[in-house]
Amino acid sequence: MKWATNILIIGIASSVFAGSEISPIYVLAIHDVKPVSVSLVKQADFVAVPVTITSEQKEPLQRFDDIRTAKNLIRGKANENKKIVIKDGPLSLSARPTSKMNFLASYSSYEAPSTASINIMLPLAPQSPDVFSAAREITRFVNAIKFGEKTQCNLGQIQLAVADPEQYRPALLQLIAQDVRKTREQMGVKGNLTVEGLQSPVIVRQLDETRVELLMN
Repeated sequence: MKWATNILIIGIASSVFAGSEISPIYVLAIHDVKPVSVSLVKQADFVAVPVTITSEQKEPLQRFDDIRTAKNLIRGKANENKKIVIKDGPLSLSARPTSKMNFLASYSSYEAPSTASINIMLPLAPQSPDVFSAAREITRFVNAIKFGEKTQCNLGQIQLAVADPEQYRPALLQLIAQDVRKTREQMGVKGNLTVEGLQSPVIVRQLDETRVELLMN
């Protein structure tokens, strides 16, 4: 008999902790994950706000410089704030020049625009987590940065994040083992049970305003 759960897998990316040479792993919580019978619920470690950086420069090289400068400005300010954590997101650079007609129209008319994504994270207080205060502080942090005239920095939807979710794998495995034993007893199974997906990453699902659910496939 096989024992498995059906869930989606989220990618894990490295990030740089502000003011530190250590590069821990952070995982953003996602919503569209099918609930499973075995999981671990905990408070999120961080509030994360995704930021998309674009440039209205017509020439590709100028756009590249604008985006890189904006990222460096954010990182520089984060190094001055010991609480802020920066996690890099996808980077998309297009070498196609923007025509004058498209440039005067709207950003949506660009073909293959250049963008950079970055997540700005702030720790949640263990005793009194306040997502709203954290989101306001991140917003103020970004708004205080002076970007170039043709650089746009757009904030996305607030998410929760967990630092190094793999550290909870032993606890999840213990819960899964307990659930398997309980299932064997309830079903009266005497043969072997095959447990699949134990090598998959630990997935983070946003449960409510401040809590996340840790899952395995």
